[in-house]
Amino acid sequence: MAERRERLDLARAFGAAATEREAVWKFVEAFAGSWSAPLSPADGIPPSEVRRAEERLGHSLPAALREAYGLFGRRADLVAVHSPLLAPEELLPDPSGELLVFRSENQGCAGHAGTARTDVNAWRLRRSSRPSRRRTGR
Repeated sequence: MAERRERLDLARAFGAAATEREAVWKFVEAFAGSWSAPLSPADGIPPSEVRRAEERLGHSLPAALREAYGLFGRRADLVAVHSPLLAPEELLPDPSGELLVFRSENQGCAGHAGTARTDVNAWRLRRSSRPSRRRTGR
């Protein structure tokens, strides 16, 4: 017999999530549990993998990205259906060297990038620190 999931009022839950990052993570947890399966510790990427990416890039990742990896970075149903979230080892700077590319459009035509202007460590890269881009299977 199929497990019955509680129906999530998306409008109400999303509206509450717009206030602060912790509320966003609660929304993601509720959404995952109602749409597919509840989040589990195995869904996150270990902090050691995230730290290796930060060391390779020479900068701390934005806090929200670090937290997202830790909470659901391995959940393909949440991060890889369309425009997948790049694995920590796939993160790279954009051609200008100013933005961190963290998602890739599913046909490889575009990337999603951002800065961490609200973080203590604003995300800036020197052009000389740009790693080569390689896609790995997920």
